[in-house]
Amino acid sequence: MACTSVADDLLRAAGGTDDASGALLAAIDARLRGADETPLPLPTDPAAVDLLVQILCGAEWSEATVVRRLLPVVPPGTAAPRAVCDAVLRFCINVDDGLRALAGAWLVRHGQPLADTDLERTVARMAEMTGRYDPVPVEVLAWLRAGPDAPVARLAAAAGHDNARVVVRATAELLRHVAAQPVTQPAAREAVPATVLDAARAALQPLPDAKAQLLRWVAAGVDLAPETEAAATLLLLAGGAAPVDRSPLRLLAPRGVDADDWIDAQVRAGAFADLAARLESDVVALLEVPAGIAPR
Repeated sequence: MACTSVADDLLRAAGGTDDASGALLAAIDARLRGADETPLPLPTDPAAVDLLVQILCGAEWSEATVVRRLLPVVPPGTAAPRAVCDAVLRFCINVDDGLRALAGAWLVRHGQPLADTDLERTVARMAEMTGRYDPVPVEVLAWLRAGPDAPVARLAAAAGHDNARVVVRATAELLRHVAAQPVTQPAAREAVPATVLDAARAALQPLPDAKAQLLRWVAAGVDLAPETEAAATLLLLAGGAAPVDRSPLRLLAPRGVDADDWIDAQVRAGAFADLAARLESDVVALLEVPAGIAPR
């Protein structure tokens, strides 16, 4: 019923349109009425893109079942227009948990144009508007700053971020990248960048102001100081830094084992990428990030 009502509203509001915009409206109408269950194609005509942006903005407080039919599928190798990404980002302040998760999942896959914006300020303003730090915008920030397609230079910058979730995401991606280098050619393996090692050392150094240190690694209302210290420790160990205090890694040890012995075995095996993935999984659980947002 809600989808049909929205379809009627859209057709009444559209009035006269050109061919591309008319085709978009017809495609949306078919999906909202249930006549076509395939994802909405991303329009290529500028006027149709503008119309889609207006429709998305107008649907800001619609139900998730409606918005799901309005989110366009972005072909591989194609970037979603910045204006479309901005419109989808607005859904991340919706009171509907499912809708925020839906928008977040779309953005971590297609929102790369937002990576060149001051996304940190946007996330902070969302928290001010809603009175809470929701994990979905923070998760979007983390994946857009340190996603699987991010170049090493961007990952290195993210490793020195002041948001704990971004630091953990960058650590996992950097160490995955290092682990994927050819084992048969050790000389050709790309080391952990020196700037990352510097950032890791800085993260382990307490701030002079006690209150600032207390709040330093709070993300989405959760204190992730132990997890951030573990991420920094992993980066230093993977980069061959010495000496390194391994004690921050104890939180990763399974129950019922000697934590120090287990950590030593993992380090000897060079399992840094696996440890970083385990750490990230723990952080996602601590933040109560909705399922399905991560692109893999």
